[in-house]
Amino acid sequence: MTYLIIIFRSLIFYIIISFINKYIKIKETKDLNIKNIIILFVITILALTSIKEYNKPLITFILPIASIILLDMFYQYITNKIKKPIIINKGKINFKELIKHYNLKTLLLELHKNNIRTIEEVDYAILNPYGTLSIIAQNKRD
Repeated sequence: MTYLIIIFRSLIFYIIISFINKYIKIKETKDLNIKNIIILFVITILALTSIKEYNKPLITFILPIASIILLDMFYQYITNKIKKPIIINKGKINFKELIKHYNLKTLLLELHKNNIRTIEEVDYAILNPYGTLSIIAQNKRD
């Protein structure tokens, strides 16, 4: 009977961790940031402890996982509401925002990665909460 409980708990936490990976939108290792690593690490420890201590109720391990996910959702909601700095606006660098949040070398490197040769080709470059740069190129009219 204990083996069935262990197998059942393993399947439950496999489904939960798979759902969390879909929620966090992790496709490759490069998509991970430190916050996501910590969340997955804590959840994995809770899952392993639940399997090891199979005599404790399952809900005592699912509630902390649910609270971590809800806190992360709340954090993402708040960070999406915060005004994101616009580094490039209609082909012109906003040096005030650039100096505060970013640096010129990294900006030029990101533009080069996106096959953009000059700053004038960029309509907007917006800095996201995790430090990634969203680049919106101008439409080329022939």
